[in-house]
Amino acid sequence: MRDIINGLLYITKTGCQWEYIPKDYPPKSTVHYYFNKWTIDGSWKKIHGSLRRKLRVQSGRDPEPSAGILDSQSVKTTELACDKGFDGGKKVKGRKRQILVDVMGLLLGVKIHPANIHDSVGAKDIFSPDLCMSHPLLKIWADGGYQGEFQKFLKKRYDIAVEIVKSIKYRGRVPKRYQILPKDKLQLELFKFITPKISREAELKNFKIVKWRWIVERTLAWLSRNRRLSKDYEKKSESGESFCYLAMTRLMLTRLTRKE
Repeated sequence: MRDIINGLLYITKTGCQWEYIPKDYPPKSTVHYYFNKWTIDGSWKKIHGSLRRKLRVQSGRDPEPSAGILDSQSVKTTELACDKGFDGGKKVKGRKRQILVDVMGLLLGVKIHPANIHDSVGAKDIFSPDLCMSHPLLKIWADGGYQGEFQKFLKKRYDIAVEIVKSIKYRGRVPKRYQILPKDKLQLELFKFITPKISREAELKNFKIVKWRWIVERTLAWLSRNRRLSKDYEKKSESGESFCYLAMTRLMLTRLTRKE
């Protein structure tokens, strides 16, 4: 059974196809069988939740968090994907990952849906009575895409406050929308008049992280370091969610077994 887990962690990290799993691990059919079985019965969530609580206690925190950060990531899919859509904002055809993390950046919940579904609509599926009972969340930080109806939904159903943390707009260069639309020529000229020119190096020096939201952005980067998650290769969305839990399980196991 340990070899099966190691085989699944290997696939998550390297991104290899099921057929090319090394012979050091059990056969592809065996590894794939247990992956699907534990996806259906929710074992990945239970394993991940147990490790997260241990890591939080090891870090001097309560086992369950009282605050979280919410964000999404649009990724491309293959032609085998059952459900996919086009994200007009990110110009990505594929799926969208909605993730909820605690202040340590550890995963509390993940939901994958077609990219054409708005953040405020898709994020509702993350929250369920089971999740809110197991995690006594009182507050959530999110970006502007979650304001409005989603805020009212969480407050009314689960009594969770949603604070919108907006990024600081740096006016160092002309926004792209003013560069491509002919009707905005006058606005472009006015913007050039009031905005000094700035080099790319100077702009990077003026970069500032957004309070609280940088934590969930870092978690998305952690997930993307696993080649299996660099793109959504899965036929079903549920399989992609399981690989997200596997990636974070691998990260937490490394921290829990790290020798000081």
